[in-house]
Amino acid sequence: PEIAVVMPVFNPGKALAMTLESLRRQTVPFRLYLVDDGSSSKPDYDELLQGFDCRLIALEKNRGVSIAANTGIEAALGTGHAFIARMDCGDWCHPQRLELSRSFLLANPSVDIVGTWAVINSQNTGLNYLFTPPARTDALVQRLKYTMPFINPSIMARSRVFQALGLYSAEVAEDYEFCCRAARAGLGLANIPKFLLRKIEDASSISVRRRRAQLWSRLRIQWFYRDWSIHCVLGMLRTLMLFLTPPMILRRAKAYTAARHQGESLVGATGFEPATPTPPE
Repeated sequence: PEIAVVMPVFNPGKALAMTLESLRRQTVPFRLYLVDDGSSSKPDYDELLQGFDCRLIALEKNRGVSIAANTGIEAALGTGHAFIARMDCGDWCHPQRLELSRSFLLANPSVDIVGTWAVINSQNTGLNYLFTPPARTDALVQRLKYTMPFINPSIMARSRVFQALGLYSAEVAEDYEFCCRAARAGLGLANIPKFLLRKIEDASSISVRRRRAQLWSRLRIQWFYRDWSIHCVLGMLRTLMLFLTPPMILRRAKAYTAARHQGESLVGATGFEPATPTPPE
């Protein structure tokens, strides 16, 4: 198939079944490269992966998400897929996510990396946050000077991007560094302004557990790719302020913003069907 989906997992638990069910509903064929990152507790992969065109890769010990993702990407590149998409265990994608991303790249040859809008479901606050970053390359390049304007598991890239730029770095914010590298190389970036991913965020997620490490990593990346433009300077100052701001204040600010959306029909606004499973307890 044209599309490869790379998904690293580590001690995935019941959440893996939910994510695989969303992939099972995709409207175009793909090959799944599932990389078990040295899990100490492995599920029954034979049962879970029934019916999938899948290559299961098991690492002997836990190497971290960057190396696990790179292992899957290298395997996909060796097979000759035209497009490589990412997915994270515990998240849910819309049935047309892969089809719409592939169609977008085929219709826009100047774009090399495309993401989508997303609904972020916070298990800590019980609120839904709508992630609606810019869609065009110029706006995304500017936003990269401040933060990551893509949800990593929504990304699909042409295989030639990895062949030209290399794989993910060992940074904590490896996806952010990769997109900054792509922007510096002049590659086309885009987001599809449709909600095609539901990201589940809980206390055990990397973004919560390693918040300070991710912010320091982001600051190092911003410094490395600095161009001393006004947005470059403001972006580094913003990261420093986030590092110094207590997480409780940030959660309250996000909750205030998200609360404005709770009166709306989130299902109607995002296109997720009522039958979409909720994450396991």
